[in-house]
Amino acid sequence: MSWERCQQPSRHKLQRSPSPVSLCLASGALLGLLACAAALYDQRLQIEGLRGELAELGLLVRANGRPRNLQREPSEELGGCVAGQCQGRYADSAAAQLRGEDASSRRRRQSDKEGRGRTRRRSILHLVPVSTETYEAVDSTVILWRASSLQGSAFEQSPAATAIKEDGFYYIYSQVLFHDWTFLMGQVVMKVGGGESRGNESTRLLTCFKSMPENPEQAYNTCFSAGVYFLEKGSVLQLSVPRFNAGIQLVDHSTFMGLIQL
Repeated sequence: MSWERCQQPSRHKLQRSPSPVSLCLASGALLGLLACAAALYDQRLQIEGLRGELAELGLLVRANGRPRNLQREPSEELGGCVAGQCQGRYADSAAAQLRGEDASSRRRRQSDKEGRGRTRRRSILHLVPVSTETYEAVDSTVILWRASSLQGSAFEQSPAATAIKEDGFYYIYSQVLFHDWTFLMGQVVMKVGGGESRGNESTRLLTCFKSMPENPEQAYNTCFSAGVYFLEKGSVLQLSVPRFNAGIQLVDHSTFMGLIQL
């Protein structure tokens, strides 16, 4: 008996009552589960309702071809046009408006085409070499050209020079392929005249010089130059090489000159 009496108080000490914090957590978890279950049930009811509406809509479509609530009401702007049949006094005006827009579009397209046709074509001249003339007195060689491509009316070409017939900006380019073992070779594009006050005044436009190899078998080099200039009507352009009897390769793709009106 003494042993049981000693053990009885310790058994009561091990049985503890739940704390308030534990009760709150348990209650919160239970409420959360109930809320989730209610939300899922509500969503299920909504889905079932949508399924029923879709089923009814399908029956209406199969029965009538088109549900009534989806049929278009007569448009006030078009005077009541339904299924291709127009009623009301606005139908004729709407159709006339459409015809007027079509006619206006056609006139605008036609005007654009005529405008593009009247657009001034740019004048273009591309020259390729024919032969050379050399002048010992002035230590110069002049290339004689022929027109490979010619468009427009801004140029008047002669074998040794090009005359400008219209004022404006021009892109000028030139290239010469030399085969000469003189230590330095080059080309110069000169403009003579232009305007009433200039007379025969000369202006240097383009200049290009290149050093040449000493070995005659390897003495090849090209010299290219280009630029944009304003040229007056009456200007004359000429390309020359400041060397007597200069060695020039008269090949179309290596030696050439050209002008483009901008």
